[in-house]
Amino acid sequence: DSYRVMPGGFARLPVSGSPFSGILADGSITKDVWVLDDGAKPTVQYPLPITMQTVDLVRSTGGLQSRIADNLFWLGRYMARIDVSARLLRAVYTRLLNARDGSPQAQEITDLSRLFWAHGLVPWDEPITPHAAGEIPEILLQATGGDGPLQNDFAQTYRLMMGLRDRCSADMWDVLSEFTGPMADQVDHATGDLDLSLQVFDDVLRRGLAFGGMVAEGMVRGSGWSFLQFGRRLEHALFSLRSVQACCGQGMTPDKMHLRLALELGDALITYRNRYLSVLQPRPVLDLLLNDETNPRSLLFQLDAMERHTQAFPSRPQGMPDDELAALKTQVGQVVDSFIADQNPGVDESVQLDGQLFDVEQRLMAIAEHISRVYFIHSQGERLLGADWRPSNQAQGTGQGAGQGPVQGAGQGTPQGLAT
Repeated sequence: DSYRVMPGGFARLPVSGSPFSGILADGSITKDVWVLDDGAKPTVQYPLPITMQTVDLVRSTGGLQSRIADNLFWLGRYMARIDVSARLLRAVYTRLLNARDGSPQAQEITDLSRLFWAHGLVPWDEPITPHAAGEIPEILLQATGGDGPLQNDFAQTYRLMMGLRDRCSADMWDVLSEFTGPMADQVDHATGDLDLSLQVFDDVLRRGLAFGGMVAEGMVRGSGWSFLQFGRRLEHALFSLRSVQACCGQGMTPDKMHLRLALELGDALITYRNRYLSVLQPRPVLDLLLNDETNPRSLLFQLDAMERHTQAFPSRPQGMPDDELAALKTQVGQVVDSFIADQNPGVDESVQLDGQLFDVEQRLMAIAEHISRVYFIHSQGERLLGADWRPSNQAQGTGQGAGQGPVQGAGQGTPQGLAT
């Protein structure tokens, strides 16, 4: 075999202000330049003639590359992480405006430290302690600025987006570009400014809703869509569990539970008021946030959706977690029923609730790890997730399982995590 070098070169393009800016030190990008022919060709006449050749109709885009499925799964997870992080930070910053020593707002902020730890926004066992009204604790400044966890989530979303260029419509590309470029810069710029940060968090949530709307209304219901949606639902389910634990667990008695905060984090305040007026009680709050299949933010709603998405995964190898998800739904119902059966739950019931929800979280993370091992295999080269695809019993996954955090997620600078 012989090879012939094509005429061409390597071009550097200045694109200041675009989502690609900053790839090189001077803010430019590089592109290959191909010279296809030395001479001019006849002008092509438009419109081109329409051929009447018969084309078979299809309802599928063919097999899905394992690394594309991997990227879509983690894109859904990172977008959901940013959404719930902004929701959590907004709740805390709102309370920082009026927090006083010993006030309910100050106690809520302190009790939310556990949720920040579980969500990876602050180091473990670092309490969020407001020193004065209107002052942002140093630990939160580290969470949103510079190389903090939230900026890392933006960076990983950008890397995954770049690996999915041919899977994004022009509108979705614009939304993701705005989200990972100017929006990430605004979050960093607002660090330290309480009022500006609150405005930026609202913008982040609106951009996240726009992305969710495009996924719901603009993506074909193929296996790629199912992987992306499974990732989103998984992160929302984990956040539902952790927020209820932080607000209602930890051995709290009903009079110490932060029920309004739990509803706020679950985006369910209006629904609760419409159903129960202004009377806050643990039983209806837990039912709405955990076991209400009509609430799109509830834990049961996420589990139902995840179960449907796994049934749409390609190849359907043995060991898929359908039964495990069904068992989790039953367990969640039993957890809520056992708690609300007691008209006056106390410390023991709260401790039991905390432990049961933690067990559900661990089982969810194990399900995500199993899906990663089954589908996201790159160590033996490219794999096509289709009718003929079967995972090798000896193949090792990428280690991008649930609960391993941003350091080991897809698109972390490893070739196998990015589509080409």
